Amino acid sequence: MEEKFGSSYKLSFRVNHPCFTAGEISRELGLEPKNFWNAGERARNKNNEEFGPVKKATYCCYDIDYGDEVVGIKDEITEFLKQMEAHKHFLSQVSETGGNLTLYLAWFVSNSLTGEIFTNSLIQRLSEFKFNLAVEIYPDIPTST
Repeated sequence: MEEKFGSSYKLSFRVNHPCFTAGEISRELGLEPKNFWNAGERARNKNNEEFGPVKKATYCCYDIDYGDEVVGIKDEITEFLKQMEAHKHFLSQVSETGGNLTLYLAWFVSNSLTGEIFTNSLIQRLSEFKFNLAVEIYPDIPTST
């Protein structure tokens, strides 16, 4: 039996803020959220059913996917930062008023080693935007037969 090797990833941008609404954040950034809720509301699942406690902060999650236009984790992050340059003032307001800005990398690994070097210049650019970088690695978990 031949083993398949590989990895894939998904990038998203997550914004939390105690006062701004998801609508305000999305309008300012010109992005459509994949998931969101507002401070003072309960979260909703895919079926639009409420669950969990009332949220203390607004949460927005935006997919970052440039398709075949941009390939590679670092290049997609770089392209996203270029896109966000026009919104730098608003992003600063979010950070300075108690908000949190996070680029989230979900990395799916199957039967192989993989890695990436995030250069100091890329990390410096993330820092200029006051973005956190979260990386979560999902290994291929063998199923028992």
